[in-house]
Amino acid sequence: MLLTGTVRSGKGNFSYCMVKLQTLYTAETGVALYPGSLGIELAVSYDLPTKGVILL
Repeated sequence: MLLTGTVRSGKGNFSYCMVKLQTLYTAETGVALYPGSLGIELAVSYDLPTKGVILL
């Protein structure tokens, strides 16, 4: 499945949380993540699958 969409700006407040919890994110994912998020407005509706999704 290929999802397409448009990059949208957000509130800009998630990077603060990521920096504050960087040790936890790195421990859970095994990689050092870039602070922030990327907002994408999908061209079509999409529901996350109930299995295989990991919430940190």
